Amino acid sequence: MRATPPEARVAFLSDRSDLFGGGQLSLCELAGALLGTSVLPLVVVPGPGPLSEALHRSGVEWTSIVLPALARSAGWAALATFVRLRRLVLDRSIDLLHSDSPR
Repeated sequence: MRATPPEARVAFLSDRSDLFGGGQLSLCELAGALLGTSVLPLVVVPGPGPLSEALHRSGVEWTSIVLPALARSAGWAALATFVRLRRLVLDRSIDLLHSDSPR
């Protein structure tokens, strides 16, 4: 447990739940390396999977928010996702939201 509060709360948004490529592996290693520093990481994934399992084993907190498919018809789903992300940022006092995808 932390002795002092973190100076920054960072949410890393990944559009994949698997460990398919280097991006997810890098994210998992980065979030784990931030534990115990002045940065408190939270990883947001579309759902449970190999990435969330690896984060859990590393002691990194994660949560899921379903991301809509990239399509012009994703209007309401994209808006709902934006509302969920905004709520997460406000509820968790997130200082920085970082995404590894244009989504």
